Amino acid sequence: MIEISRLQKSYQGKAILKGIDLQVGRGEVVVVIGPSGSGKTTLLRCINGLEPFSSGTIQIGSLELTPGTFKEAAVTKVLQSVRRKVGMVFQQFQLFPHLTALENIILAPLKVLRMERAQAEARARTLLQRINLAGKEHCYPGTLSGGEQQRVAIARALAMEPDALLLDEPTSSLDPELVGEVLSVISDLASQKYTMMIVTHQIGFARSCASRVLFLDDGEIIEQGSPLEVLEAPQSERAKNFLRHFGQSARLTG
Repeated sequence: MIEISRLQKSYQGKAILKGIDLQVGRGEVVVVIGPSGSGKTTLLRCINGLEPFSSGTIQIGSLELTPGTFKEAAVTKVLQSVRRKVGMVFQQFQLFPHLTALENIILAPLKVLRMERAQAEARARTLLQRINLAGKEHCYPGTLSGGEQQRVAIARALAMEPDALLLDEPTSSLDPELVGEVLSVISDLASQKYTMMIVTHQIGFARSCASRVLFLDDGEIIEQGSPLEVLEAPQSERAKNFLRHFGQSARLTG
């Protein structure tokens, strides 16, 4: 589904990603953990074509991103195709405040997919029901809780029917009591074998939902494996220290 080879990204002379090699299979849920500044968000943004990179390739189905992609005349067409295949959910929701929940969800299908409005609205209502927000169609983001806004953001990404979904710390901006409702939606997607890459500090969630866990530090994948391998029995001292810092030793539920 997603294949990354020798991906490197530098910014103002500083190496952010240092030769990432990674494959994500269809239906796999890959959770990325690691300290702040380790390159987790940058990795997702490169996959979605939001960040140019220095070297390497990113293959998404039949589409390929290279450093040259961002310089070619056809860049807009290529990146639009990538973003149709790979949806993105951001930390700060990024909903349009002047649009209702329904309007936020149908905007891209109408503008990008040229979908008929009736079809787009029907799909949006189905998605709102799926995320337990039926009846909130005409609510503006400012009237919704943070958890509700993030669920609308997830529905907006799903409305494009992407092949994979990237979620960048989807609960980091939420009050603790709202985290569970967002994780419940993501867990439901995971149970349906939806292809996802998720950056999160919710270690308990990673343990229960991930097919595979990556520990990223200083722009490199230090460890990867099953949740049992990485979270319960990390091999590197860096990963052990990280998990201890978050109070997540082998037997904590997070």
